[in-house]
Amino acid sequence: LPGLVYREGGDVVRNTSRDLRRNFDAQPHLPYELLELDAYRPWAWNFRPGRDRFVATVTGKGCPLACEFCDISKTEGVTYRRMSYTRVVDELAHMNATHGINQIEFYDPLFTLDTQRVFDVCAEIVRRGLRVTWGCSSTIHKMRNAELAPRMYEAGCRNIFFGIESGNRDIMANIKAGMTPEM
Repeated sequence: LPGLVYREGGDVVRNTSRDLRRNFDAQPHLPYELLELDAYRPWAWNFRPGRDRFVATVTGKGCPLACEFCDISKTEGVTYRRMSYTRVVDELAHMNATHGINQIEFYDPLFTLDTQRVFDVCAEIVRRGLRVTWGCSSTIHKMRNAELAPRMYEAGCRNIFFGIESGNRDIMANIKAGMTPEM
């Protein structure tokens, strides 16, 4: 199996690398019906049992930041590959209409890496009138556009999880290139 690493006797055997998935739009909708949808609860925002349904999903893989402490670039690659903005919103609409899911957390390493895509996702959510709340991960760098956070909020974003590993300048210099406590 490409990508498999295992032990054989005392040796570590590493098979050839697997090809990274590139065309996320061609993937079928995830089989959300196989989940126990009423068993999942978000930990970071309000949830009304009996009225809300939560699920986490992934719309992109890979991260070009390659932070020393993070495994994403090593396990998913340094090239960011993602669904198109229309496919992201199609997925949200499918989750909402078919399964009543109205709270979503994007588990993408950096949902905001492609800022234009985030603007497009938000505009499409608003255009379609989808009533979902969502959260995602970002870095301070990607939220510097003053128009981005208000647009995300308008489209239902209620949480942004920032990777702020330290407020110490020396530690930040070692693990987060270009990041300062002031940022």
